[in-house]
Amino acid sequence: MTAILAVLTVKQPWAWAIVEGLRLIETRSCRPPAEVIGEYIGIHVAKTTDHAGHSELALGGIKEPTVLLYQPQHIIGAVKVRGWADQDGNGVGYVDHVELERWFSRVGRRFAWFLEGAVRFEPGVGPCRGRLGLWDPGVRITNQIESRLGAFLHARESGDPLCECGCPQSAHCCELTPARCVICEATGCVGGFREAKAA
Repeated sequence: MTAILAVLTVKQPWAWAIVEGLRLIETRSCRPPAEVIGEYIGIHVAKTTDHAGHSELALGGIKEPTVLLYQPQHIIGAVKVRGWADQDGNGVGYVDHVELERWFSRVGRRFAWFLEGAVRFEPGVGPCRGRLGLWDPGVRITNQIESRLGAFLHARESGDPLCECGCPQSAHCCELTPARCVICEATGCVGGFREAKAA
């Protein structure tokens, strides 16, 4: 099972862009701890929204879906922290410096976290209250995140299909009636499937 060491709270629409694999740099006021480099962290949706983020995404050429499920105070996916850099170019990992300069234009953000391997959870795990910086969501929530992430990564590597509702089962659970998984029951999934794809 893939371990989740911590969770990061991010405002929408940035949380959505991260778990969709569209935002590969997250700027922060501190660098990530050494123990999370090369590891997955959960992405938690903040209670408040960055309304200016919509226009910033558009300027960056990122188009949001018509209906964006915000799921505040839920963990909507996970992403691997590949490395980081500060404004002077110090850090771990490489990124295009022109791109880095654009993200550092945000006031008060001195460190860039490099992200890869995004996985989206649908529906999200929670609800749970967010905190500043990286935080521990507790055993119950962590187990749910690791179950979802592990199933997705296994399906991605093996080529097995995933349930359309994003349930943590890599088997065709939706085809089993009435023995359907609890997430399929909660979402009313009718049995469609999507291929597991790398972000």
